[in-house]
Amino acid sequence: MKIYQMTTEQDKAKFKMLSIEYLQWLLDQLKINFDAEFEGELVDYVEEEMKNLGKLMPPRGCLLLCDVDGEITGMAGMRELAADICEIKRVYVRPEFRGRGIARTLFARLLDTATEKQYPRMRLDSGRFMTSAHKLYQANGFKEIERYEGSEVPSEWTKYWMFFERSL
Repeated sequence: MKIYQMTTEQDKAKFKMLSIEYLQWLLDQLKINFDAEFEGELVDYVEEEMKNLGKLMPPRGCLLLCDVDGEITGMAGMRELAADICEIKRVYVRPEFRGRGIARTLFARLLDTATEKQYPRMRLDSGRFMTSAHKLYQANGFKEIERYEGSEVPSEWTKYWMFFERSL
């Protein structure tokens, strides 16, 4: 397993592919049906997000990819919310690679990076259905909090979401 900071155009293409896959998976889990037109909107949304990758890049953020035997299997990001708070974004492992410790390894790398960057606090949001992820967060000292300022979760989805924080 190789985990590395995204840097190249090839890495960006891999991240884009994983982002579309992640959002399709997320909508499926939330039981939100999408047709071909909506799928186009999804791609447009990811294209727009690609223009804002700077928020997930050093020096204050990071965007990690995981490679197992030459195949991209997962991703995880971190961005600055405020000078004293960072936020975990897009921890995603492709379904066929789950159960191998990839998410745990990506998560640990994000915690280490946040500590190195001297953030006192870390936040994240997670769908209520992501119970395995919640166990990982809680095992790493995260506590549930109210929706926080700067969260990208649409307000109409708040009832389907959970928000967490921990001190570093």
